[in-house]
Amino acid sequence: MTGSHGCVTRRVLDTVGDVVIIGARSGDSEQFAVAAERTRLYTADTVRERGIAAVLREVLGEFGGRRIYLSIDADAIDCCLTPGLGTPEPFGLTPLDIREVVRTLAPHAAGFDYVEVAPLDAGQTAAVAAQVVREFIARHWVAGR
Repeated sequence: MTGSHGCVTRRVLDTVGDVVIIGARSGDSEQFAVAAERTRLYTADTVRERGIAAVLREVLGEFGGRRIYLSIDADAIDCCLTPGLGTPEPFGLTPLDIREVVRTLAPHAAGFDYVEVAPLDAGQTAAVAAQVVREFIARHWVAGR
């Protein structure tokens, strides 16, 4: 289905040229094949192996000062840390990884969103989301954007 929550990246790829995915951990073989062919893909395992700082240095090098749109999907975070997610799954990124993504990329962003927070827990997922949004606003403002 072309309008389901599971096809957002595919629709973006139909519209935008350069896409980087950080933190992916599941999908079928076709989804991973498309991502490997049409995006710069860093799985959660890659981030764990290489470190978020190394991944972000590489991402910044590829975009060479161009403006970006930063979209954070709360599902990228390990569901054991923030269980109020649309599609909870273990072995994801940490809130600290996400904070580092925002701290590093916010100064280069033309826009930002944070999606898939579901109020199904004791508030920890919303607390992380609120802090990340606050971090984006602060970093973006300091950068003069």
